[in-house]
Amino acid sequence: MIQCSIKGIFVPIFESMLVEDNVYMITDFAVALNTIKFKPTRHEFRVHFKRNTIVRPIQDSSIPLNGFNFVPFTKSLGKMVI
Repeated sequence: MIQCSIKGIFVPIFESMLVEDNVYMITDFAVALNTIKFKPTRHEFRVHFKRNTIVRPIQDSSIPLNGFNFVPFTKSLGKMVI
């Protein structure tokens, strides 16, 4: 999971598009370090929607609705999962 922020002026654009527990393809967004005090997720980064961010629902997604725990590539060197 990753935190996402939408500026107040853009909320009317996106609020009707996003429904909890649905899967979306999102393009044209910004990414920043998650340095704010309130962190609803432990992810190192957060996503910012921009005016031109595109949100498309995905119907038959093979993406599991469980969370992911990504690690930097350098931490996974020398490890092989079969």
